[in-house]
Amino acid sequence: MIAEKFKYWRRIIFTSLWITYATFYLCRVNFSVAIPGIMDEFGYTRTILGGIATALFGAYAVGQFVNGQLGDKFGGRLLITVGLIASGFLNIIFGFSEILVALTLIWAINGYF
Repeated sequence: MIAEKFKYWRRIIFTSLWITYATFYLCRVNFSVAIPGIMDEFGYTRTILGGIATALFGAYAVGQFVNGQLGDKFGGRLLITVGLIASGFLNIIFGFSEILVALTLIWAINGYF
């Protein structure tokens, strides 16, 4: 009886974590799909857009160290919730940005979260 409850909850937790993880990557790795449109719209080169992508992964690396410590202090559930909401919000803001510095900064902050 108890084993069946654990089996049910293991499945629910696994599914919710898998969806959350996939959503994080959807918010972080969608830039490559937008590159051709950004190049056409703003005239940026692949080198410039590579700088934006590099900012994401640099901030992502910093976030791994910092957020690991914050996760120990505040708990993973809170950090995942805040990170997912912030990442989604930053994706929306990125879509409305036009200035290169703003695009880079927003995408770097997205990488951190």
